[in-house]
Amino acid sequence: MAENTKIEYIGKTLLITTNGKRILVIGDLHLGYEGALRETGVLIGDEMLKEYIGELDRVFDKIVSESGKKLLSDVRRGNGVTDGEPYMRGKLNNGVGCIGNNKGIVDEIVLLGDVKHVIGKVMREEWNDVLAFIDYLSDKCSKIVIVKGQHDTLLEPVIRKRGCVELKDYYVLDNVCFMHGNKDFDICYDDGIEYWILGNAHPAVKISDGVKMEKFKCFLTGKYKGKKVTIVPSFIYANEGSDVREYDYRMAWEFDYDKFEVIISEDLKGLDFGKLGKLR
Repeated sequence: MAENTKIEYIGKTLLITTNGKRILVIGDLHLGYEGALRETGVLIGDEMLKEYIGELDRVFDKIVSESGKKLLSDVRRGNGVTDGEPYMRGKLNNGVGCIGNNKGIVDEIVLLGDVKHVIGKVMREEWNDVLAFIDYLSDKCSKIVIVKGQHDTLLEPVIRKRGCVELKDYYVLDNVCFMHGNKDFDICYDDGIEYWILGNAHPAVKISDGVKMEKFKCFLTGKYKGKKVTIVPSFIYANEGSDVREYDYRMAWEFDYDKFEVIISEDLKGLDFGKLGKLR
């Protein structure tokens, strides 16, 4: 990693600092998942967006905690709003721009694809939740980039309502290339690219203490053809993710996962558990 590039693990997100810019990276969201389940007859609540925003409030609180600014959670409680309450639900801005004050907690936010869940159509719940989520994020940055996943084929008509969002097949910023992970691109092999940030895989790891087995969402970090690779865990709560020792991630590259480091997402920390090949 270049000396001017720094990466921090904050829960299930990454904070990348490169050439003075701070970029928050969020993995697969699958907004609309609950609505899709209800369409099949599964009785499930409507808590996903609330949980996402509650967790991200804590992420942003951690980012600003040393800056002397008032924490988001304090501001919300002072206004009689509970942590994680769905942001602007039912009050969506139908104009072409984003709402919010662009407070600049971070410079940019990159969503690593599969922002919506259903393939082949846009459910009303997806439409509303995607826009509400973008409105929430737009209050924390000046630019949002979505790298398109296989679930996002019909996302463009939705985000067209928000002028601060860019939808791309991949995104390059300085020496970092952001991709969903299901497709390869020639540009990611350029000499100036040192770091790949990927989604798609929903990585998790099973760990046993000899008595019981538990599964944890995790980051996987390693090297491939001279590039430093980080696979980001999914942000979705309803899916624990998959252990690559049991499930083919169907990524666009044949990574040697045994040589990848396992960084477990725990609370707002990233805990290094060493190489996957040595983890039992």
